[in-house]
Amino acid sequence: MSTPLAEHLGAPDPATLDRVLAPDVRFHSPVADYAGDEQVRRLLTLVPGALDEVRIGRTLRGDDEAVTFLAGRVGDHAIDGVLDERYDADGRVAEITLMIRPLAGLREAVERMAAALR
Repeated sequence: MSTPLAEHLGAPDPATLDRVLAPDVRFHSPVADYAGDEQVRRLLTLVPGALDEVRIGRTLRGDDEAVTFLAGRVGDHAIDGVLDERYDADGRVAEITLMIRPLAGLREAVERMAAALR
């Protein structure tokens, strides 16, 4: 079973972000690190629009962490990804790392995110 945050990447639901993000959440993207609920929420609202397709693979869970393997598409590029989530003592997402490969798909996703952030 996947995590609510992984599900959000494939089927965006802003209410999910309200429920799962810790106030001091940190997001490590392929480009930069971001901190704080407001900044991370904005990015996570835009990320699904940068990806044309997201399919959730398996999720590995620990007591305070989860790692979800993703597949999908960005433009003409098939991609693989990993979403790494770390939880705080209240079970909210405190740290997120999103990795995407190969480089061509990552580049196109980064370009789309840059345009959306303008």
